[in-house]
Amino acid sequence: GDVSPDVLAPLLNPGLMGGPLWPDTRQAFQVIRRELRTLIMSDGLADPFGEDPEPNPGFGLEALAETGDPLPEPLQGSWLFELVYQVAQQCAFHGGIRELIDRRGVVSLELPLTATLEPVATSNGTAGVLLGTLPPGYPAGFEVPGGSVRVITAKLLWPAELEYAATGKAAREDLARRFVADGSLHRSSLTRLPVV
Repeated sequence: GDVSPDVLAPLLNPGLMGGPLWPDTRQAFQVIRRELRTLIMSDGLADPFGEDPEPNPGFGLEALAETGDPLPEPLQGSWLFELVYQVAQQCAFHGGIRELIDRRGVVSLELPLTATLEPVATSNGTAGVLLGTLPPGYPAGFEVPGGSVRVITAKLLWPAELEYAATGKAAREDLARRFVADGSLHRSSLTRLPVV
């Protein structure tokens, strides 16, 4: 796809205002356009931890979300940006999402609900996401001097899908298979039909 020469970045770093710290404090997001689809990927979670003298890949991951839905400009006001931003912040806060996905495969997560994610609100006032499905033809990750970095896909879930995913690993793997079968794969959309 076509990578935008400009990154999306907050004017004030959330890590300096009480939010989770990214490895080198740099928080940015890349925008990639692929035909009619828009991809947004975090850029900074795999920066090396500066205080570590050894080369390292930071958290060893970057978060990615993709949609074919039309999005408003600027993209920072879109639900897709909010999805990637919230997932990236949760990855930085937790610190071990890469290892969790390496061990368990796809995982589900509840995100804080914001106005742009309101269409998928659960009864708990959260938004659900499935992390870690690997679409055909996408690289699992890439190498940096400090090690390997995994690209973690984030798929927005409808409330019934999140409820199903929360029942266990078999349900999450079944959801991933259903998303392959319906052709939506890892892509998010506010217009797709639920698969459960």
